[in-house]
Amino acid sequence: MKKNKKTGSKPQSKKTPAMPGSWYYMAQEVVTLEQLKGCVDEAGYEVEYWEDAGVLEITAGEKCSVDVEAETGGLEDEFSQAYLAEHQVQSVYYVSLPADRFEECRPVLECILEKTGGMLCADSEDFTPVLKG
Repeated sequence: MKKNKKTGSKPQSKKTPAMPGSWYYMAQEVVTLEQLKGCVDEAGYEVEYWEDAGVLEITAGEKCSVDVEAETGGLEDEFSQAYLAEHQVQSVYYVSLPADRFEECRPVLECILEKTGGMLCADSEDFTPVLKG
């Protein structure tokens, strides 16, 4: 690898920043787990639905799944409440996946966003990055 002429050091490789494994699905409409299940079922993904627990497990690849859970109050702080109000959010679900296999899970996330609208916001201090359909 060539060295940078000014500093004498090797140039920094341009890596894509790692995507998080914890997200919030947010929608301006009321979206149920049944609707989310239906859209990924329709797309041909294997889905397990535990209605009593409010959890979907969507198989994204071999030993790789996207879990969607009913949000039960983790967004009570002032910033989160302001964000939800600003974006007129009516539905919130917690979404988890293996961060190191994000690209393998991306088609499942895109399927959900394309079919139901809404957005995926990282479980971060400021909800970024944000993915939209």
